[in-house]
Amino acid sequence: MSCRRRVVLFFGGWIFLGLLSVALNAINIDWQKTPLWQGILLVVVIATLQGSVLELVAITIATLLVRKRKIPNRREVCDNLTLIMNYNLLALGMWK
Repeated sequence: MSCRRRVVLFFGGWIFLGLLSVALNAINIDWQKTPLWQGILLVVVIATLQGSVLELVAITIATLLVRKRKIPNRREVCDNLTLIMNYNLLALGMWK
């Protein structure tokens, strides 16, 4: 899959999810009780918030679907963690 196609697929999916959430939010409002200007303002604010939240979902789905190779699980040397744990235990012991 080419880079351009991946970008179009990613942003197309993100826009589709955003428009779907706008439509569902508009359906969810009781238009008999809500004035038109308040309903439109509410849909715009909620759509903005949900669109920013949908970015993480779109990135996760795109990463899972498009990734070709597995990232090797490398282990690092963790000799310095005992010092951090001992320091935290000492700090907790001082407050007792």
